[in-house]
Amino acid sequence: MSEVEKKDSEKISEKQVEELIRQRWKTYNQQWMGEEKFEKLIQSKVNSDQLQHRHLSYLESNIGNLSDKVILDMGCGEGGFLVAVRKKGLKAVGTDLSKMALDIAHLQMSCRPNLGNPSILIQSEGHHVPFADNTFDLITSIDTLEHIPDLNGFLKEMSRILKKGGYFYANTPNRHWPYETHCRMFFLHWVPLRFRPFIVKTFFPKRLKKIEKMDYLEALNLLTPKEVGSLSATCFGRIDDLAEVLLNRYKNDSAKKVHKTSGFKKAVIGGFLALSRVPVVSFALKGVVRRYSPEIILLAQK
Repeated sequence: MSEVEKKDSEKISEKQVEELIRQRWKTYNQQWMGEEKFEKLIQSKVNSDQLQHRHLSYLESNIGNLSDKVILDMGCGEGGFLVAVRKKGLKAVGTDLSKMALDIAHLQMSCRPNLGNPSILIQSEGHHVPFADNTFDLITSIDTLEHIPDLNGFLKEMSRILKKGGYFYANTPNRHWPYETHCRMFFLHWVPLRFRPFIVKTFFPKRLKKIEKMDYLEALNLLTPKEVGSLSATCFGRIDDLAEVLLNRYKNDSAKKVHKTSGFKKAVIGGFLALSRVPVVSFALKGVVRRYSPEIILLAQK
């Protein structure tokens, strides 16, 4: 195959990736988001490896060289983090419960043959994964913990397959943060479950279809930093302070310019970082961040 034919083939595959992603998210989002916002969502999914690179950059800054690490991405979804890993020349295994997500991830891998080191993709749920004890040096679980009903069982399984001295890294929305990112609504997750359908039907009817399709009102398991810390403490030998981890990752993002936020979240993160440089208020700030940060970031070591 000539270089021109190879590039044409890759373009076709990338278009197929975009179309599959569009089909996957159309049911949940297009009706109430509007075309412009929906298109931005699709493009963020198509280029998700650029967004996921910030996680990889942070891990390299804190763990060191990952070239000799055996990596597992739990809940790999459409493969954005795996593509970012692959661009670094690293090998990884990806698992997800959704076959459609794995099909997209596989196509993302196959349409980038120049990157080498293809990732292994396995369909599996997180409580019983088909791996032996002490298999992985690094396990990542990005934007996944909130979808796991039995987090304690999941973390114990991750500890089982993690090597002694290996790292577990995850992020998840903070239940104390007022904006719920899946439904894209303020305060709904603070309302008792039985009242949520009435509120949505009455005041936000366009969003009802998305919520029903996601089983959001029943299935989404939003956690607090205290809950994540307590559960993790029973499964891993060392857990880095959640506020320190979050601030350090945001500092790493800012220094390396690997991820640009916008709007309200950008202002909040900018305020966190600015105040964290003032020794007098640093201690109090970490207490606030530990409880009310937009997301929880966990870095644990077995």
